[in-house]
Amino acid sequence: MYYLSLVAYYIYVNSCQMIYAVSLIILSLFHIYLFCKQDARSSVRFHCKEGITSAPLDYLNASYDKVLSLS
Repeated sequence: MYYLSLVAYYIYVNSCQMIYAVSLIILSLFHIYLFCKQDARSSVRFHCKEGITSAPLDYLNASYDKVLSLS
């Protein structure tokens, strides 16, 4: 009976460690998912904001005087 209780305790401890490890992996994957989702939202928001305020492509390589004369 003593050995049976040791085996049961060993199985219980290992299963708890396994459940703990699996829950940590699931939790870390969930946090990675949330971080990627938040990062994607912020980059889209930055891209849209940058697209509104950026100059047209033909102004990027023009000299400062040429840009002033076009305004």
